[in-house]
Amino acid sequence: MPKRAKNQSSINDYFKRKQDKIIDALEDAGIVVPAGVLPVTRLLTSVQKLRKKELRDELHRF
Repeated sequence: MPKRAKNQSSINDYFKRKQDKIIDALEDAGIVVPAGVLPVTRLLTSVQKLRKKELRDELHRF
């Protein structure tokens, strides 16, 4: 049981780092994102996930 908790913690940390990177990229682009505005990725629809990927790719091009 503790091993699963550690794995879940690692997964949560991974997604938190990903979310922080997205927020940092948006802030670098001059967009302020209030805390709690971005939903957790697993709650997004497939269209929203695609748009998120497109935006991320667009940010990396600049």
